[in-house]
Amino acid sequence: MKHKSTIGFSLLAVGFLYCFYLHITALNSLSDNGKPTVLIAHWQGERGCKEALQAVIDEYNQLHPETHVRQQIIVGAGSSFTRWCVTQIIGGNPPDIMQYHAGFRSYLGNYFVGLGEYADQPNPYTKGTEHESIPWKDTFYGGMSGNWEPQLMDYYSIPNTMYTKRFYYNKNIFRKATGSDKPPETMEEFIDICQQIETLGIIPVIVENATGVLGVQFMTTILSQIGWSFEHDLDFNHDGMVQPQEFMRGVYVDGFEFSDARLNAGLDLMQRFSRHWGKGFNAIDTTIAPFMFIQGKGACYFGGSWLGRQMLDSCEFDLGSFPFPLVTSDDPVAGDFYCGPWGENTKEPGMALAVSKGPNKHIAIDFLRFLTTRKNNSAFNAGPAWVPGVIGADITPAVRAFQPLIRGKSVGLFDGVRSFQIEYKRIIQNFLGDVYDRETASVELAKNYRKTGRGDNLRAARDSKRRLLKVEEIRNDVDRQRLYAKTPKEKKLLRDRLTKIYETQVYGLNSVYATFGTAAEVEGR
Repeated sequence: MKHKSTIGFSLLAVGFLYCFYLHITALNSLSDNGKPTVLIAHWQGERGCKEALQAVIDEYNQLHPETHVRQQIIVGAGSSFTRWCVTQIIGGNPPDIMQYHAGFRSYLGNYFVGLGEYADQPNPYTKGTEHESIPWKDTFYGGMSGNWEPQLMDYYSIPNTMYTKRFYYNKNIFRKATGSDKPPETMEEFIDICQQIETLGIIPVIVENATGVLGVQFMTTILSQIGWSFEHDLDFNHDGMVQPQEFMRGVYVDGFEFSDARLNAGLDLMQRFSRHWGKGFNAIDTTIAPFMFIQGKGACYFGGSWLGRQMLDSCEFDLGSFPFPLVTSDDPVAGDFYCGPWGENTKEPGMALAVSKGPNKHIAIDFLRFLTTRKNNSAFNAGPAWVPGVIGADITPAVRAFQPLIRGKSVGLFDGVRSFQIEYKRIIQNFLGDVYDRETASVELAKNYRKTGRGDNLRAARDSKRRLLKVEEIRNDVDRQRLYAKTPKEKKLLRDRLTKIYETQVYGLNSVYATFGTAAEVEGR
């Protein structure tokens, strides 16, 4: 027994020494050779990303020989990457640039650089281009709105790419089935193409099961075309949007029913479309669906822009892409309610990069400016075949349809009600799998929303209230800074910041009052 313990301890010691060796080797590979070194840490292991980023780094290092920029991939998106970065932050040796993760939020104020001052100024590397005289933030899709941290009233990351979702499609199958590889523009055209593809014995559309985010995304896209008129019934504060708390008010106070004709039309169209997803689609998950498409077992696959290079390198057929088709007023199921095209949410930046406080922060910010010129953002995103975050940057032709479509509206009635979304996905899965008919699905939606919706919205209201207290603290601090501002430029920047703070406060207060006010009305009934 003692002999076995000795062997076990020896193996453990050898393992520890090997890990220590690897750690020292990694540190040596990141030595700065006497130059100020900027380390970029990210988790993007997708094909083409590392090589494309390195090419931009090499060009920057050649342009600035007095500094040295390096990258390091931390395997494991999410918790693994966050744990590693937080350990480095607390240990006092954080990477100079880190791919932003929501897990950093509680560390932003103390350990990361607020980038608003730089975002409001032109990017010096854009001289001689159409972006020369405009603020850095306005060179990105969405104006960096997805990088704004409302609690701290500042930007703490810079977008590098855009995340959107589209249909990848096999042009060879389209040509064989229809005689053309032209993608559909309307839902009616798409369903007609699906019917022709089915005659070949091929699945027209491969999707993951509806219990994932897909059911929510498809329904939101459909409602964003037939549900503009929800504003007339639900937009309590007349701001042109239907907020989650306004939908709650409609359900609890104003008599809105889940059997509404527009919701029914959306469910009916979803069901009609799902008839072309192949038998047993509810048993397919995110690890199986893309490989079925790559193997040619399906003509279309609904996936993210982040799969670009993987699709291009893996598909042994002519690959194309197209956005979710339009419903239009001629649609036989939902055409009576058609209002206009669905709109893109350009607030979801991909591979956003944050800068840690430290002696090299100005070099780090300078590199981010260099990386996000139209030229360099084109070159970087061409590697993994992603959608550039910079307006006007070139995009790989096969994934051109993934560019943000800035048009129409996005009507997401169930956004922000997380507990309900879990039930919503279950109900949609049962409905599309013919376990529920439409009437049962409507009853289940209403019953589960009444059980979960109010609690979800009240939690959101409490979060908003806490955020507003922090905003008030920042507002007072900016007010004090304005009293001691010396130059007109400094005064203008502080005044603009105050304006944004006041706008945030008004919007936040409206949300809090609307939610708590609705809750009080519900309790009084």
